[in-house]
Amino acid sequence: MSFWRKLFSFPSRVASQPRPQGRKRRGESEAAKRRTDYIGHAEMEDFYREMSRDLIVEHGSLVRVEYLSHFPKFEINFVYEDGTSIYSGERTSIYDVHFMSLGYIGEGPRYARYFLAATGFDLSTKDIDSIRHGDTIVLKDGVAQIMRQS
Repeated sequence: MSFWRKLFSFPSRVASQPRPQGRKRRGESEAAKRRTDYIGHAEMEDFYREMSRDLIVEHGSLVRVEYLSHFPKFEINFVYEDGTSIYSGERTSIYDVHFMSLGYIGEGPRYARYFLAATGFDLSTKDIDSIRHGDTIVLKDGVAQIMRQS
């Protein structure tokens, strides 16, 4: 099953359903593979890296990242070399990108970190945690720098 189909075609798990155990491994039976046929963290990290690379191919280098708002929307604006601005916000069907966030340690910031690293914006978990709404991230001499709102 394709990654995109896994990501968008299955309904959310409800509390009564058992939680899958681990990722698929070579040599497992087909029944075991079906039980673990879900998207794990490594696959999501790869998804965000690939999405980031695709955007660079289409729009040029990432120029800056603007963190517009924190919880509950986690709005981020990614500005590319050709002037294209990609908006990321709360998970609805009208936004270009979703499920990335900044300003704390967790799943959304981890995905944002992988997305940004694929563009050359390498930030540590501590850097990601320190970002507050209003901050902008830019590259200066090949190093990602957080520009604080005054």
